[in-house]
Amino acid sequence: MKKFFALALTLVMVLSLTACGGKEETPTEAPAETPVETPTEAPAETKEGLNILYLVNSMGEYFTNHMEIWEPYCNDLGWTIELMSAEGDAQKQVSMLETALSSGKYDAALLYPCIPESLIDVVERCGEGGMPIIAYGQSPGNGSGNFYYAIDNAQIGQYIGEMVVEWVDANPDLFPAGEKIKYMAYDLSSSPEQTKRTGGACAVLDADGRFECVARQDALLVEEAYSLAETVLTANPDTYICVGFSDDQCLGFVEVVKSKGLDPAHYGAFATDGTTGAFTSIANGDAFRGTVFYPFVLQNEDLQFIFEEAVAGTLKQEDVPTVQITKVTAENIDEWFTPAK
Repeated sequence: MKKFFALALTLVMVLSLTACGGKEETPTEAPAETPVETPTEAPAETKEGLNILYLVNSMGEYFTNHMEIWEPYCNDLGWTIELMSAEGDAQKQVSMLETALSSGKYDAALLYPCIPESLIDVVERCGEGGMPIIAYGQSPGNGSGNFYYAIDNAQIGQYIGEMVVEWVDANPDLFPAGEKIKYMAYDLSSSPEQTKRTGGACAVLDADGRFECVARQDALLVEEAYSLAETVLTANPDTYICVGFSDDQCLGFVEVVKSKGLDPAHYGAFATDGTTGAFTSIANGDAFRGTVFYPFVLQNEDLQFIFEEAVAGTLKQEDVPTVQITKVTAENIDEWFTPAK
């Protein structure tokens, strides 16, 4: 009997343990892992088109004519070019460059200086500060730029002299053989660059042997040139030719010829810059016979190359081209100018 109860008790305990331990627990799902986002690098900023400062010594027609050609070309590249003038004030030009540099607005500057020597320090700071200065129309090394897009002023003078000789040779009836052909020359002794033009022209005429210079004096504006020409033509009415370092002086000479009622066919004025006044006078058959012109449209690609390389820090002076020049006379005026334009 005791064995029976012991056996029954053992069976009950086994069944109880089975019931407790045999219950299967349903596993709960682990929460889904939240993926860790790996930060992606922000795309590098694409630099917008270059912003160029064109700082000049005056708001003359020569510079505004540049802008009529250069600005649309720059706009097509996605660039901007901004024309500013120092109004002949050398110290103001220095201050304008300092302001431009500190503003951080400009990638580079094209500069036509008032007085190159006054710009040496600020030009150096601009170059070091990330705004390279390209000196326009200046001889390399005069201190007005980190790089020089130069005009060969001696060659311009040579071209002016050659145009005089060519015109005289084409009109032998106006100048009797054996007689000296008198001419006057406008100079600007304060500017070595401008003096190279006048000097170059005079050198060609002196070497020819047929010419005699009766006056070589300073004048800048049309009004100054007019006054000087009036004095010279009154004292030497047989002064038939004038040469100038820019068109403005010769326009003054042409106006004196008109005011005195002289026959323009007998007079010749020769200079450089290719201004509207010079072109109009040539086209109208006035006494203005020729001007050495810098075809601005041919400078577009030059300037694009210069600025891209300068801003990238890869420009070398030996790779900078020289400004192209050409003679414009009555024979080819239609290629470069029509009054309607």
